[in-house]
This record gives sequence, C-alpha cells and structure tokens, in this order.
Amino acid sequence: MGRIDRDKCVVDVYEIEPFVNENYKGIILRWESNIGFGEYTLYFKDGEWHGDSECMDSAEDKWFIKKLMDNLIEKLKVKE
Repeated sequence: MGRIDRDKCVVDVYEIEPFVNENYKGIILRWESNIGFGEYTLYFKDGEWHGDSECMDSAEDKWFIKKLMDNLIEKLKVKE
C-alpha cells in the first residue's frame, strides 16, 4: 500500500469490545474506512496504557488513533 492521504481518510468505529485476560485489560476498537478495515487494541499493563494499531500508528505519530477517537466523539450522545 502506498502512502495514506490522512486528510482523505474517513473512519468508522463500528464496534468496541472490552476484554480481560491473564495479562491485560483493555478494549478493541473495530473500524472500517475508505482505506480498509482492522482493529486497534488499547490495553493497560504495568500502570500504563498501550496501543496495538496494526502498524497504523507509531510512538511518535498517533494520527490514526486520533481519527478513531474523533469518530467516537462525533457519535457520542451526551446526556444533558
């Protein structure tokens, strides 16, 4: 796959699955977009949050998780 045009990338988080196992607790964000589909796993280990982005992000550049979170915020129904 060539370089992704971040400005044209449109994502939709369609499912959130919490999990707990013997090593971690966290959530899996399942997403689809105009660039494909996948999972982004966020988990808590040793007092810190970690992310497995399937190579969409790096430690220095977390643009894709920001897109996913923006999508969730847009969908959020806030009780007033």
